[in-house]
Amino acid sequence: MKLKLESSQKVLEGIAVENFAAISANAQKLAVLSQAAGWQARQTPEYKQYTAEFRRHAEALQKAARDENLDAASVAYFQLTISCVNCHRHMRGVRTESNSGL
Repeated sequence: MKLKLESSQKVLEGIAVENFAAISANAQKLAVLSQAAGWQARQTPEYKQYTAEFRRHAEALQKAARDENLDAASVAYFQLTISCVNCHRHMRGVRTESNSGL
């Protein structure tokens, strides 16, 4: 997760200073990291959905950077962040359920 956080912070920095190369490079890193076997958590249908959303938003960030569209990059970054929050919320719930014997 630390690598994802570092890359997402660099995307935000790129958005803040309109550095489209940094946005693109770090969005690409995020997409690659989301496909790494080590990131494949519990394979619930919801987790798979959140992962697909994350990749879609990372790809949208890359496209926005290619197009030098700061507004689109900002929206994609926001959507990517929301997908992270929703997935982490879901995974905490899954762990809580498995720990309580449900």
